[in-house]
Formats: sequence, structure tokens, C-alpha cells
Amino acid sequence: MTIQDTQKIKIFRKLRGIVVSDKMDKTVVVKVDRTRVHPKYKKRYVISKRYKVHDPENKCCEGDYVEFIASRPISKDKKWKLSEIIKAAPKVEKLPEVESEVKHKEREELKKQELLAKKEFEATKETIAEEIEDKK
Repeated sequence: MTIQDTQKIKIFRKLRGIVVSDKMDKTVVVKVDRTRVHPKYKKRYVISKRYKVHDPENKCCEGDYVEFIASRPISKDKKWKLSEIIKAAPKVEKLPEVESEVKHKEREELKKQELLAKKEFEATKETIAEEIEDKK
């Protein structure tokens, strides 16, 4: 290898991890696990770190195993770009949120009941006031 050949080679820092969150637009959060050995006790333990990775096409889903490389800062926290999806997570259909609809209906019914109770209270208040005036 000559000096010119070594100058052409670019070394990127590559990491691999599992996508933890894909809720942001063009950004995924990837968790990378590393095992370390304690210097004194020689016990192995896992260190996890979360990276925000730029995903320009929104291809990643939660559970995907991906590889990403270092890049120029894209935002305050994003300094990594997605290079490839190594293993895609199995696709799961998201069911419609039935519970939230039920809760919404329950809340509507409670509001109606509260309004009725307020109207009844106002009516009883008026009748009591009229009775007191009649007694005088």
C-alpha cells in the first residue's frame, strides 16, 4: 500500500444495536449493549447505551437489528446515520385502540350525568328559595 491508497480509505465508527423507538420522524433510538469485565471482581456485566440515529426514509421499526455509522452532527443529539438493517423485526398488525374509544364514551356519559346533576341541583335550589320566600 502506498500513501495515496491509505489516504483514500475512510474509517467510519460502526455500531450495531436494536431499535427501541421509532416514534420520531426520520429518527430512531437504538440501544447498544456492551459487556464489560469488572477489574477487581472479574464479573461480566452489560452496559447499555441509547443512540439517536438518522433514518431518512423511515424504514426502521421497533425490534429491528441495525448497523449505523458516525456522521456529522445532524441535530443536537443525532450524530449517527443508519447504514443497513441487518435483521428486520416480525411485522405485527396494530389493532385499533378500542379501549380508548370505550373510555371516551364513558367520559362523555359522565359529563352528561354531571350536567344533569347540576341542573337538578339548580332546580332544587330554586324551589327551596321559593319555599323560604313563601314562608316569609
